[in-house]
Amino acid sequence: MNISETYSNIGRVRQIINVLIKHGFGQIVSYLHLDKYLSFGKRFFGLKIEKLSEKEIDLSPAERLTLVLEELGPTFIKFGQIMSTRPDLMPLDFVEAFTRLQDRVKPFSYEEAKNIVEGELGQPIEKLFKSFDKEPIAAASISQVHYATLNTGEEVVVKIQRPGIQKNILTDIRILYMIANYIDKRLGDDKLFEPLLLVEEFDNSIRRELDFVIEASNTEKLHNNFKDDPNIRFSNVWWDYTTSRVLTLERLSGFRIDDDEKFKQYKIDKGKLAEKIIYAYLKQFFEDGFFHADPHMGNILISPEGKILVLDCGMVGYLHRELKENFAQVFVGIVTRDFEKLVDAYIKLGMMTQPIDYVSFHKDIVAYMERHLDVPIKQFKISEVFMDTLANAQKYKIRVNVDFLLLMRSLAILENISRKLKPDMNILEITKPYAFDLLKKKFTFKDIKGGLLKLVFDLTDTSREFPKQIKQILRKVQTGGLRFEITNPMDKKIEAGMERLGNKISIGIIIAGLAIASGIVLQNSTAPALFGIPLLTLLGYCGVGFITIFLIVSIISYNKG
Repeated sequence: MNISETYSNIGRVRQIINVLIKHGFGQIVSYLHLDKYLSFGKRFFGLKIEKLSEKEIDLSPAERLTLVLEELGPTFIKFGQIMSTRPDLMPLDFVEAFTRLQDRVKPFSYEEAKNIVEGELGQPIEKLFKSFDKEPIAAASISQVHYATLNTGEEVVVKIQRPGIQKNILTDIRILYMIANYIDKRLGDDKLFEPLLLVEEFDNSIRRELDFVIEASNTEKLHNNFKDDPNIRFSNVWWDYTTSRVLTLERLSGFRIDDDEKFKQYKIDKGKLAEKIIYAYLKQFFEDGFFHADPHMGNILISPEGKILVLDCGMVGYLHRELKENFAQVFVGIVTRDFEKLVDAYIKLGMMTQPIDYVSFHKDIVAYMERHLDVPIKQFKISEVFMDTLANAQKYKIRVNVDFLLLMRSLAILENISRKLKPDMNILEITKPYAFDLLKKKFTFKDIKGGLLKLVFDLTDTSREFPKQIKQILRKVQTGGLRFEITNPMDKKIEAGMERLGNKISIGIIIAGLAIASGIVLQNSTAPALFGIPLLTLLGYCGVGFITIFLIVSIISYNKG
């Protein structure tokens, strides 16, 4: 934050500092030299460290910081809520405290809502809707929701962004960056968490959440992924009534999962419903690679017919192919007790910030996994495995992929929901076939062919760029920009070894190309054949075999030499 920005927002900065002092963080304010932003009187007479109230005196720092966030309003409430999904970036006791953050925000007036809707959609609200409820059904830190009916008779919900919220949030983000910089510079390597990473993560998340078009796109994608599924439904999007600040969705009506009376009234089997919920999310994880990442009890309703109705698609996760396979490997490693596979998967899922002690990391994972797996299956909890995994990741400074974190968090929430419906639910057994099937697909002919084709294309691109890179290096050598000297007496052997390695890589590429070409010809029934097999395919595979034997013999002879 530059000087002009600091002075323009000085009132908000002082408010934040005073709230921190009020809840027992005065010493931290002083240590970080944030007290220089306080009024002249407080600075002249010294920083007043306020005594904690009786209600707060026995609270932990994490619980008191939660109170700070709630008092500071929408931006900071959202900050805490988003940080509760990033336990790899901050201490776990703070993460747990932040999960209990509540949006205690008063709704804004109907007149303000009406002005925003009309300004965004360009028509009077009376023309846009047949009816529009003046009282919101829900109010949160970013928006509030109203029931409405379109002129064509469809019942919808209209989500309206709070007036002025974007400006307020962007102001607070600048202040958060300022505070994060102070903490980073002041504490250096002694800090328990990464303040700048936390603020960057929040900045990215909140900007996405402020654009309702993104949420609309998420909702439509999930709706389309399940449009033929009779067990689950996501809302349809009314795009003509949607902008970056107004979101209009199909109204889904049902009852909450914890409403036992409704289950009895509509004679819905809780056990079967629990399985349907898990299967619906496993499809998202393992097949679609795109999932609803906030499946808490308030976001899942049940229709009288027993259909699962999913609300609020603002938070989603993406799983590319490699990430799905690593996730599957985690589950296979757990159910088969193959801890080597589990360790490898966890390492692939993280970003190392320093060299890792592999032996100690492996030992720690084996220790906590055996502890979890030695209990009866009814007592096994994904959520506890998740927390131990994160504690281990923090210990070794592994920053876990954010989408994998969202996935594990979603699975832990789903486990709690499903066990409320069916106490003896075995989520491992349900997940196992999905994980095995996904890993088996890696070894199908289609998958292998696709992988080889990608390898050939990548190597082709590399071969095109390689001469340019060599020319750049030679220019630097000619102009004195690059100098090197080999003094190792083994340099000739190294050079010869590198040359052999390059030759073997080239041969490997030829083998892959011949194998792919032969496989493609094999599928062409019009090609000339011998004994029912296309002639070109036979020649191609013979060539692959000959070159492969040559390569193996050369490797063996080199190793002997």
